[in-house]
Amino acid sequence: VIAFTGPALANMIINAVNTGDGSKYYYKMLTDVADTLPKQTSFVWINVMITRSLISLPVMYLLQFLPLICHIMRLRYFKLLLTGGMNGFEMPYQIHVDSAMAFLCTVSLSFVSPLISVTTTLYFLLAAPLHRWNTIFNYRQKYDYGGSRWPF
Repeated sequence: VIAFTGPALANMIINAVNTGDGSKYYYKMLTDVADTLPKQTSFVWINVMITRSLISLPVMYLLQFLPLICHIMRLRYFKLLLTGGMNGFEMPYQIHVDSAMAFLCTVSLSFVSPLISVTTTLYFLLAAPLHRWNTIFNYRQKYDYGGSRWPF
């Protein structure tokens, strides 16, 4: 909520402290938020969703751009560093953060701008099979000792 209404809320508090009357500034803050959410904020998040679904997901998680570049340039040492000597690399937390952020954008902004629902649907249509494929075939888990070194 603060990310969408932060500047309007700060202006309302400053004006209310300066004048001593906060009621008219509260109404002005609500109208400012109602004006800026459909025009500016939803436009930014639509662009973010389109960029993540059409550029970030295919490049980083399907093509695995850095190991691919190391393979093409025959930098075997760096490729082994990136992949840990195996086919894939550990699943980054960014995958879960991107999906959670897309879901939160849908829940919070779909009432203001219905186009956000369309772009996040596109994101999840591309992300769900990609995450499934990466989890099954590509990413590897960290080695787990199972407590054999420290049997407490």
